[in-house]
Amino acid sequence: MEFVPVIKPVGGHCNLNCSYCYFRQKEGGKINQITMSNETLKSFIDVVCNGQLNNIEFIWHGGEPMLAGIDFYRRVVELEAEWSEKGKKIFNSIQTNGTLIDQEWLSFFAKNQFAVGVSFDGPPDFHNQTRKTIGGSGSFEKVITAVRLLQEASVLSDVICCVSSANCDFPEAIFDFFIGQGIRRLKFLQVQGRDNQGNLLPYSITGEQYADFLLAIFKKWLKLDDPAIEIREIKSVTNLLLGGDFRECTFAGECYKYFTVYPDGSVYGCDSLPKVEALRFGYIADGLDKIESSPNFVRFRERVVYLKERCRLCEWFDICRGGCLQDWWPDIFSSSTENLFCRGLKRVFTTIRKTLKEYQMI
Repeated sequence: MEFVPVIKPVGGHCNLNCSYCYFRQKEGGKINQITMSNETLKSFIDVVCNGQLNNIEFIWHGGEPMLAGIDFYRRVVELEAEWSEKGKKIFNSIQTNGTLIDQEWLSFFAKNQFAVGVSFDGPPDFHNQTRKTIGGSGSFEKVITAVRLLQEASVLSDVICCVSSANCDFPEAIFDFFIGQGIRRLKFLQVQGRDNQGNLLPYSITGEQYADFLLAIFKKWLKLDDPAIEIREIKSVTNLLLGGDFRECTFAGECYKYFTVYPDGSVYGCDSLPKVEALRFGYIADGLDKIESSPNFVRFRERVVYLKERCRLCEWFDICRGGCLQDWWPDIFSSSTENLFCRGLKRVFTTIRKTLKEYQMI
């Protein structure tokens, strides 16, 4: 099986204190700083490169992954080079809050062809409300400065905007802001989460709110009519309806292919899911074969297949393949579980299909 690893070199450690951070919610606001050791890093890269085919993608995530330090990533590049010489094609992407970007990092990213994504929640009033520093001040000025530097260095991959209760009612203003900043590749990530009683966690939004937001963005995107602007969720659905094959991981139906590696080398399920014992698959040093055959992984994969099969008769199955597994949480192992955001997604799919028909594209 070809896996796509998400690596958290410092776990959930971060220099921001975002209002909706699921790590801080789980850890009671405290996250210990632990950085992946050189030994674990080498073991991880060797295991993945030895067990995968030619095209290998490493996704560096957090917390804030740049807190591992630039020397950590220099070591990453050195270790990867040993496998590149053996014919492996390796790609690196990193998702950062942008606050640590400076010229040294810019030169490193550009030289080593890292794709850099920045988390950015829009204009100051929205961004500073949710993405605060540890001291409680807003981080907007640092992030917008980082975005401009990354743009100048041609290493900005995209911007991920978290859609929360703070900004979900202002899709037009957010879209206009990003376009005005020359940002052309966007992903809008729904802030979601519920407590043990089923109540929404702070800043979380419902599936209907998220659908309303996406549909407003779709309308603005259509009106602008600029093919250089890419909204990841909309591009995925549009391409699939037109017979293409671009598919966001959330619509791939293969959640078991994505696993998360923590600083100690432990391997868990996709980063969108919580770090719980049922989703612990072993240690990266065990090797991919042992991870894939672990009881927890086998059970997890069986559940993913089962849940996706439940959706097969739906008219939208070929588009969403059951959606993101996070949308089925917290009861993916329960026979009564359901996709909590299915209704909103269907409304988005229906509107996009109707519009494509009106434009006589399908």
